[in-house]
Order: sequence, then C-alpha cells, then structure tokens
Amino acid sequence: MLPLILIYLKQNDKGGAFNIFDCLVEGTKKVKELSGSIPPLLTVNWQKGIAAATRYKNNNVIELNGSVDDPDEYDDAVILHEYGHFIMDKFSYSKSPGVIHHSNDTNQDIRLSWSEGWATFFSSLLRNNSLYVDVS
Repeated sequence: MLPLILIYLKQNDKGGAFNIFDCLVEGTKKVKELSGSIPPLLTVNWQKGIAAATRYKNNNVIELNGSVDDPDEYDDAVILHEYGHFIMDKFSYSKSPGVIHHSNDTNQDIRLSWSEGWATFFSSLLRNNSLYVDVS
C-alpha cells in the first residue's frame, strides 16, 4: 500500500521533504487501519522562507509554509493537524468556514472550533502524543 502523496519542493532540502512524507505515510497507514480505505491523492506544497500560513485548502492541497524562521517541515504535530483537515474533508462532513485563525482568538465560529479540535485530536492520535508542538 503506497499513499498517493505529491510533495512539491521549492528548495533543495531532502531531509525536510522526507519527514513530511514520512508523517503522511504513517497517517495514511492509520487511516487505512481504521477505515479500510486509502485516502485520495494529496498534494503538499512546501516552501521555506515565506511568511504565509500553513493550511489545508479544501481541494486536496496542503500548503506547508510556517514562517520565515520556522517552515514547519519538522513540526509533525502541525503536518498531521493539516492532514486531519484533509481526512475530515474526505471521510466526513464539515461546515467549517476554514478562515484564518489564531489560538488566542476567543471569537471563533463554533464550526471552526470543531474542525480545529478534530484536526488536533487526529494529529495526537496518529503520533500517540497529546502535546501539540509548533517549533520556531
């Protein structure tokens, strides 16, 4: 069983790309174990050195950007959180508005809160670790 994952590199960092791929392979194995299905093709765009948010775009694309100082390629919790959004999109139903958000925003739409909670839970389940770490 091979997952259907494309990773587009904008730089020559094979270690970072391998870690991203490894996270998604392990995530795909867990999804297959739990559901009996392999998720559809997922594309990951990863670029260092830009100040853009990491996000799942609801079209089978994860944009893994992080920040200039932290491009997220070794932040397994973050990678698998975004993968959780992808899995929810493919295997469930969500009315999440999917807007830009921050952890200290206390005025979030409850639909966004559910989606973020699910993605964080899913990341923790896959890693067998309840800590969410975004290293910078």
